[in-house]
Amino acid sequence: MFVNPFLVKIYKGNETILVSLLGGGIQLIPSEISQVLFTNPSLLPERYITHFKDSEILFDNSDRFYNIFNSFKNKSFTKTELEPLNVIFTLTYSCNFSCSYCFQLRQKNPIGDKIISFDFIENAKEIVSQLEAFGNYPKGLSKIYLYGGEPLRNEPHLLKIVDKLLDTFTPSNQIFITTNGYDLNHYKPILERYSNLNIQVTIDGPKFIQDKKRRAKDKGSSFDKILSNLKFVKSLNHNIMIRINVGEDNYLYILDLMNELRDYNIFTDEDLPKHIYLAPVTNRESEEINIAFYKAFIDYYFEYLFRYKIRVSNIRPLDYAIKVAEGETITPSKFYCDAIYGKYIIDPIGNIGICEEAVLNENQFVGNIDKEGKVAIKENPWKDRTVEDMSECINCEYRYMCSGGCPWKASNCTRNYKSAMCDGFKEIFEYSILKLLGEK
Repeated sequence: MFVNPFLVKIYKGNETILVSLLGGGIQLIPSEISQVLFTNPSLLPERYITHFKDSEILFDNSDRFYNIFNSFKNKSFTKTELEPLNVIFTLTYSCNFSCSYCFQLRQKNPIGDKIISFDFIENAKEIVSQLEAFGNYPKGLSKIYLYGGEPLRNEPHLLKIVDKLLDTFTPSNQIFITTNGYDLNHYKPILERYSNLNIQVTIDGPKFIQDKKRRAKDKGSSFDKILSNLKFVKSLNHNIMIRINVGEDNYLYILDLMNELRDYNIFTDEDLPKHIYLAPVTNRESEEINIAFYKAFIDYYFEYLFRYKIRVSNIRPLDYAIKVAEGETITPSKFYCDAIYGKYIIDPIGNIGICEEAVLNENQFVGNIDKEGKVAIKENPWKDRTVEDMSECINCEYRYMCSGGCPWKASNCTRNYKSAMCDGFKEIFEYSILKLLGEK
């Protein structure tokens, strides 16, 4: 008999928690049964053998397991040519906010406050077509992102650029705009001409938190103006998502923000949680992980927010713990993120990169665009980075969940993008599982 090698085992007293990454689900079994399962499963009582086979924990032979496993791999590892490409237009690096945690402020900016040229944007449709053709992505279906800096600043040239991009790509393509929301009121005439735009606005807490962490340059308070702007945007039937960048100084105030958002009557009580997602601030420049903060945040999340099903990004082990607890199959992936297989970032002077967080670093440029809109591009070097090639991961049951970690962080910390970055995955995942079971 063959035991699924991607079982996570968490020991708790006289019991063992088994987490199946392929079949999904969590099981609590006596530790003596667990010991037999992993040493000589043929000696298990018949009822356990039947149960473990039904749960895809135990197989008659390794061939049976790998047939199932490879079917998952074939679906997930070849998806790069099936899903639409993400094309991110960085309209400018300038911003009307000064946020303490902004990763762009920590990078050298060689082009200052330059705004992408209108001539360049006039070729946007052809530029995207060339990128789709190069990577064999579905033609005409790319997702278009407007990014910065702050792409919706109150600046005449930016107003024209945004209007032109929306006119070019709607309604055929999905549009996503990442903005601080402060100058949205100046874009009202433009936003009224289009529908179903996806607009992400970052608000990091109730008024006293937001006005401290995300201050408008030379103007101070931003909270009331942003919420007033969101009210009229919502009235235009655009899709609003509120991102909360979570850190040690604001995670305890997430419920307070939700209450203030209710007071503004932008969303109904039922809809509000669907329009929020939490993004704990990550440090891609250091190998150190603040495990104590992650655990404190997870405690708060399960006590106050889990009931609302609010989405959390940037903590992959927490996300996966919730999925397996709900019986979902975790599709194995040898790639960490879409910077490896499905994304291009175009900067204001025509450089083409692959990662937003490394957008100012020339080492991640893979091409450029000339004034006529002709694309010159090479293969993404990160494409050959897979967890299957990392010797330190070869015997790890988590490897197809963490997928070797962030290549940009690996580049910063080890000068080798192929290095593995565990980022406390095992400890955070197991802590999350125990919280889900009410054991912590």
